[in-house]
Amino acid sequence: MTHQLTYRITTKAPVLLTRIVGNTYILNTDKHIPGSAIRGMLANYCLTHNRCSKPAHEDPNFYQWFLKGDLIFANGYLTVEDGDERMVCYPAPQSIEQGKYDDDSQIVDRLYNETDDDTTKLEKYCHIANDSLYIESAKTSLNFHHARDPRRNTPKEGDFFNYEAILPEQSFTGMIIGSKETLEEFFNRLGKQFTGYLGRSRNAQYGRVEFTFLNNAPELFRVGLNNVPNEETELSVGETSLTLLSDTIIYDQFGNPSTDLHLLRKYLNTDIKKAFVRTDSVENFVSVWKLRRPSEVCFAAGSCFLIEVTEDNTAHLLALQRKGLG
Repeated sequence: MTHQLTYRITTKAPVLLTRIVGNTYILNTDKHIPGSAIRGMLANYCLTHNRCSKPAHEDPNFYQWFLKGDLIFANGYLTVEDGDERMVCYPAPQSIEQGKYDDDSQIVDRLYNETDDDTTKLEKYCHIANDSLYIESAKTSLNFHHARDPRRNTPKEGDFFNYEAILPEQSFTGMIIGSKETLEEFFNRLGKQFTGYLGRSRNAQYGRVEFTFLNNAPELFRVGLNNVPNEETELSVGETSLTLLSDTIIYDQFGNPSTDLHLLRKYLNTDIKKAFVRTDSVENFVSVWKLRRPSEVCFAAGSCFLIEVTEDNTAHLLALQRKGLG
């Protein structure tokens, strides 16, 4: 059975998690904490705090957690307080729209309902509870810096660029998913809470965060939006919606990334009756290489689909919620 450890990250300094840069004078940040950044921070913590033997790649636990892929590090999403309740805000489904010229206008889910009104997509993060929709986004700031000459490692006179960074004292919640035994050993090695560093310019004023596990032992994996244990989730035969909670890369038969819906149907093993899709490109920086990975096209988080559920594909669709897609 699949289990999870739930973590919370609280920013204690501005955090810069760079996206693909089109303008050389500004570095934009993600508004969530990517799972790849979580994995890198936890791997670095294990190495620098003697939580594994050296060389690390020969330590069976380190290999199992960070190299083999037995643990899934899910993205951390903005968490806001509403009284005593904490709400995790996931990427808004692309099918949900509201009036273009009035922020108080009615919101409609076009996956199920059509409208003649002039509407626009939310393009933000949201928390859905019953019939209520709470729209939030991480607060950021712009910081000005001297551009640097990489050959001399000195400031360029009269040349500036901007960092967009997530502001301090904001919380993000996510999951680490795996088997109960693996997660128990992982928790025992790392401990309940520690201070870590995320993103760019960690040696300067950026990146300090507080990492905390919210539970003291692995719990049954729960589906993100309705918080029901996955083993207890039921899918009725008929139609249901599928929303991507993170960017999703799928490959064709030649190993190339693709956003072809016909290919996605094969991955899902079901028919797609309606789709609201946004595409994006994924490009990460690998600190060990000192290089960027080649960019890959993907289905952006929030892309959603109206799909057919049959008796033959129910188990497959439920498994995708545990293991992910692509």
